[in-house]
Amino acid sequence: MKNNVIFYCKDAAEKFLEDSSVDLFIGHPPYYMTELELNGGDPSKQMQNAESLNEYLDRLLLSFLHMEAALKEDGHMFIALQNTSFGLGILPKIFDKTKLQLQSIRIWDYSSDFKVEGNHTVLFAHLTKNPWGAGDNPQGPFVLTNSWLEATEELRSYHTDRATVGAAPEGVYREMIKNYSEPGDVVADIFAGCGTVGVVALQLGRKFIYNDVSEDKLLVSKERIRDVLNSTGLSSAG
Repeated sequence: MKNNVIFYCKDAAEKFLEDSSVDLFIGHPPYYMTELELNGGDPSKQMQNAESLNEYLDRLLLSFLHMEAALKEDGHMFIALQNTSFGLGILPKIFDKTKLQLQSIRIWDYSSDFKVEGNHTVLFAHLTKNPWGAGDNPQGPFVLTNSWLEATEELRSYHTDRATVGAAPEGVYREMIKNYSEPGDVVADIFAGCGTVGVVALQLGRKFIYNDVSEDKLLVSKERIRDVLNSTGLSSAG
């Protein structure tokens, strides 16, 4: 990868990455939503346009198959999963249809940001193609304490509320990128949203591949990433 950043605006279920080209995937796939939850929005812009949960999981599995092919043999993958039966339903399909192996679970808990009761956590599944060292996470899952409100503050100057939905703060991704990639490695996010993974990756000296099906979020991300590139003197591609 010659450029420091490459931008795509494609359906994540579509294959567009070269095989064995990515050192680290980080992503937050769109949740499965019912017609009621979409509430008059434009489902054609997201993977949620699946007519059933099974169709949603099948489309999400296609994304994982493409990521598996693009991941290097010694690469790592951190994928956020909704902490529900909907979100976790993809794991059996991944283990059945791919060679990806679950190494650990990270927990992002942002319950303190909400005054209403309920479960406000996101699980990050750490996946690899090959067995990873036992010392990777000997004490099991741990909590990432960065809050959703922190992400809102980071993004406030860039975009409207529409683009902030589902955004995670930079601190959530910093540990993953620092510990599971090296400077100059390629980090990719095919559900990139507002580009937070890319911002952190570039700050840490990695290259970044961006993809999101939303043109609105692509524009936001280009602005954020352009600011990082300008501050570091790096260049990007289209």
